[in-house]
Amino acid sequence: MGIKIFSKNKSGIFRKFLFTLLFFSIVPVLVLGIITSISLNSSAKKIVDDSAAMIDKNIEKNLLIQATGIARDVEKFLRNSEIDLFELSELEQNPNLYLEFAKNKKSEVWERTTKNDSIGQRSFIPLYKEIAFIDINGYEKVKIIGNRISPLSALKNVSIPANTTYLNEDYFSKTINLSSNDIYISRLNGFFVSIKEIEESENLITYDGVFRLAMPIYNKGIKKGIVVLGIDHRHFMEFTQHILPNNEKEILVSEYQSGDYAFIFDDEGWIITHPKLWDIRGVDKKGNLVPAYNKLTPPDMIKEGFIPFNLDSAGFIHENYPFAADEIRKKKTGKVVTTNIGGVKKIMVYTPIFYNRGEYKKHGVFGGVTLGTETTKFHSASSEIKKIVAATFNFFIDNIFLIISITLLLSILFSFLLTQNFTKPIIELTNFSKKLAGGELEKRIKLNRNDEIGIMSDSFNKMANELEKSRNELLLSYNELMSSKKDIEIYTSDLEYQLKILKSIQSISNIIGSTFELNTVLKIILRTCVESVNFDRAILYMLDDEGRYLEYREMFGFTDEEEKVAMKSVHNISRADCIETRVVKTGEIIFVDDFENYAHATELDKKIRTIAKSNSFVFVPLRVKEKIIGILGADKLRTGNRISETDINSLQILANQASRVIENTRLYTEIISQRNFVADIVSNMLNGVVSTNGRGIITSINKAAIEILELDENVNIGDNIWNLLENAEPLLNKMRAGLEIEGIFRGYNLYVEILGKTKYLNINASRIFENNIHTGSIIVLEDVSEKKKLDEELQKIDRLASLGKFAAGIAHEIRNPLTGLSLYLDNLHDQLSIQNSSHSKLLINALSEIERLDNLVKEILDYAVPGKSRMRMDNINTVINNILHLSNQQFNKAGIKLLNKFDLNIPDSNMDSEKIKQALLNIIVNSIQFMPGGGVLFVETILIKNGNDDEKYKIIISDTGKGFVDSEIKNIFEPFYSNRKEGIGLGLAITHSIINEHEGTITAKNKATGGALFIITLPVLK
Repeated sequence: MGIKIFSKNKSGIFRKFLFTLLFFSIVPVLVLGIITSISLNSSAKKIVDDSAAMIDKNIEKNLLIQATGIARDVEKFLRNSEIDLFELSELEQNPNLYLEFAKNKKSEVWERTTKNDSIGQRSFIPLYKEIAFIDINGYEKVKIIGNRISPLSALKNVSIPANTTYLNEDYFSKTINLSSNDIYISRLNGFFVSIKEIEESENLITYDGVFRLAMPIYNKGIKKGIVVLGIDHRHFMEFTQHILPNNEKEILVSEYQSGDYAFIFDDEGWIITHPKLWDIRGVDKKGNLVPAYNKLTPPDMIKEGFIPFNLDSAGFIHENYPFAADEIRKKKTGKVVTTNIGGVKKIMVYTPIFYNRGEYKKHGVFGGVTLGTETTKFHSASSEIKKIVAATFNFFIDNIFLIISITLLLSILFSFLLTQNFTKPIIELTNFSKKLAGGELEKRIKLNRNDEIGIMSDSFNKMANELEKSRNELLLSYNELMSSKKDIEIYTSDLEYQLKILKSIQSISNIIGSTFELNTVLKIILRTCVESVNFDRAILYMLDDEGRYLEYREMFGFTDEEEKVAMKSVHNISRADCIETRVVKTGEIIFVDDFENYAHATELDKKIRTIAKSNSFVFVPLRVKEKIIGILGADKLRTGNRISETDINSLQILANQASRVIENTRLYTEIISQRNFVADIVSNMLNGVVSTNGRGIITSINKAAIEILELDENVNIGDNIWNLLENAEPLLNKMRAGLEIEGIFRGYNLYVEILGKTKYLNINASRIFENNIHTGSIIVLEDVSEKKKLDEELQKIDRLASLGKFAAGIAHEIRNPLTGLSLYLDNLHDQLSIQNSSHSKLLINALSEIERLDNLVKEILDYAVPGKSRMRMDNINTVINNILHLSNQQFNKAGIKLLNKFDLNIPDSNMDSEKIKQALLNIIVNSIQFMPGGGVLFVETILIKNGNDDEKYKIIISDTGKGFVDSEIKNIFEPFYSNRKEGIGLGLAITHSIINEHEGTITAKNKATGGALFIITLPVLK
């Protein structure tokens, strides 16, 4: 019966277990195989494409590095040539000294010795094909060609371009006028070489050309002439003709047809080194520059090499040629795809040669270096990698399918064996039940199953498990308590550390508001980093404003010597490859546990670590709004402790807070600067500006307002605005009313009396409201007193002009009847003088009055309608002498003593002598009239020099009369103003008009000792 039960259970369990196991073992393997095949195919394609792209990128990078190296070599070569030029300028202009100089300046070249030479020969040849000293007139005085002195008969006048070596050079004219130590460098000058000349000649044809490097030389400040170095073009060819792109191997001459070659072009696009000599810029045998080929050039001429190559005009061959030339002029580096004349498609990289002397000042570049390689060669490495990777993946996929097939077979076999062995637990369970029946309670049977066998085994083990469970629970409780204790200790330690970090963050945050000095902020941040995060040393770098350079800003924990070295640290982000710049570029934390075994260390990294002496360190980025502003680095050099992950996380947290503090400090500094800028603008405005709060208390007042209101410089902020104009009550009432009703007040030309001074002001006032509450006011003051005076003066001038026209009209109308009346009375006098002498006397008096009236009319006409000036050269001293001579009798008659002092250095001037006489005579007659009892008349002339051609002279006339009444001085030059009964007030007005006509000025005042003083200032007119 037992055997039947066993067989029945075995058959049911065997069938169920076998089918289940086969399903769960075979189906996943098949699904996995299918998915793996699909994934591998797609991954293979991506890996192949990515690998090819990376290889191409590395090749391009190597080409750029190679091109950049050539560019730097050319720059160095040019700078060394400048040094040689300065050395030559210091030598005495002696042929033997120049020859010795030439022999000492040589460099190695590797070139062919014959046309078909494939090995070439290395030799040292002179750097300078020509060396010369040329005098200031352009004559060559000393000339060295190669290693020999040119005879005197061969020396020429090179100021004439046709006499130069290449028949059209103008280096003399462009150098002779340069200042001391300034240098001129020419473009490439040489004779053009065509392909026809090269092919038809049995001998080796080379390009004959030079770059001229010249400068003027002086002896004790006197220019003696110029010195010239002619750099042999063959030395420039050495930079490119042996180059194989992306290869360190050198060759004798690059092959043009291969597409793998380098060449140099200048800043105008002209090729100056090239495997094809006929592509190089040059002149014909007449000295004319051979033009570059362009889209209009016949194809056969291009093919036969009769025309040189210029990138700017070669856009018809490929648009990237002029593009590359333009990029070089913009000082940019890059890569383009082009097609050369031979139709070879190639990858071409370019980089600028920086130089800013002579002809190359305009763009600041000498030109550019290009390296090119044929496209298929460029991609050959990546294509080979594609094949290898594809073959590897195909092999891998084939193996996977083989493995899956074997796995399926093994799964079937394993399932069968496992099912067959499934009956073993039944037997064990039977034996175990017998042992239990025999009293062996300590025994156990372990069957982890969910079927009937599992239920039965669980029942057998239940009682023994209860006992074991109690013991295990006690042990488990003990272990849990011990584990909890350790966890609590670790947690407490972490909390203390985090609290320390939070305090550090709080201390950094508290910096804001306590100081806006960035260096102080940086010192506090670094000190916190060392003291709170348990680092020994900390250093901080920041990006410059343009984001191009990473500059040292501050450090903590370093020695003075280490700090001196660090202060010089400046890293170019785009060029310097080191840990510091990689943190900026990637924005990621870089932690180096052991620098000696750090696989990514560059040469620059090794140099920096040699100075810093740190083998384990960490750098974290300083980031503000996803923008990196610098980096923070730290190490534990002195203690030697290991930097933990917690240390790194804490440093990052600290760096994040520090970034915000640094940015806020910068913003606060800029806000303060802007505020000060606005304050400076307001302070220096021509108009006065006063601000108040809502109660009229002054909160600010600028300098202009203080001057306009005649206030003390130390006016107190806090005074009431209305107290400043307390003497102008009507004006204050208007302002109050306008502000109360409309919130604004505008007043123009307002009369104000301030400290006894009359002023006219424009006042604009406006109230400021916030949430409908009056919080302040702005008052703008403009002093228009001078403008008002000018307006009044203009009105006065208009009034006088009208009066003059009116007077001239009246005088004209009076003069005609006066003439008739004078003739009539003169005739009547002739008739009555014989008959009655008393009547004759009356007629004489009448004629005398008519003559005085006629003179008065003449004066009015002279003032109102002045005659045309007759200008001629004369001397003012001569004019004044003539006046004084004519007036001598009047002086004697009036008892006036004449004194004069003439400046004999006054030159002749262009003037109307008669009008000047009239003007001066009016003043002298006026002085005579005001000294009826005699006195002293003093006349003086003075020459005034202003340090340039603008010369003037003064005429000073003074007397000892009664002088002027103070209130009348301002009116004495006005027409018809006189304080004498017999005068009409036109004399000084006419004088004023004549002086103005001669571009001069006249002033009058009283002397301190009594009497009148006239000062006339006139320009010396040529």
